[in-house]
Parts: sequence; C-alpha cells; structure tokens
Amino acid sequence: AARKCSNDHQNQTSPTSIRECIVADAMAGVGPFAVPLTSALAPHYHETPIVCHANDLNPISFQYLQKNAKLNKCFQGRLEMYNLDGREFIHNMNQKGLEIDH
Repeated sequence: AARKCSNDHQNQTSPTSIRECIVADAMAGVGPFAVPLTSALAPHYHETPIVCHANDLNPISFQYLQKNAKLNKCFQGRLEMYNLDGREFIHNMNQKGLEIDH
C-alpha cells in the first residue's frame, strides 16, 4: 500500500508524529524537482519533512545538481545526490530498504 505524504490533522497525534516523505528521482538532471522539494528556502520546509534521493548519470548534470543544491540551501539529510546509472540507483534504494513514497 502506498503511503501518503500529508500534513493532514486526522493522521497526526502530535506535532512530532509527522513522518518524512521520501522521494526518489532516478533521472534528476540539474534538480528542477529535487531542489525545490528540499530547499530550506521553501515555505513547506519546516512543515513537511521531505527527503529526496536525486540521481543523474550525466556528470555535468550531476555537477549542476550539486551547485543548485548549494545555492538553494538544500542540506544533506534532506537531499541525497547520486551519480549512478538509473538501474543501479533503483537497486541501491532497494538495498537500503527505503520505503519510497514518490
């Protein structure tokens, strides 16, 4: 069953019960989705804890993903970046036992 990323009051018992949402982006490019999701500048940063695993095989794209993450205050622990083949990235996520939401 898919887990829902939500700040829904029905699913909360206390402010500490908010579960982080885990996103895997196998072909993240320069980060057009991963960076806004995990930026400390985003309005949802403190309300909805999102952890994004962003991957791109292209070394130039990966370099700019890292640069964009730094410029937009995406901190380690919220944005994990990989420079792997997409298939290897997915296998890596499975090996870690991560329950990916999106």
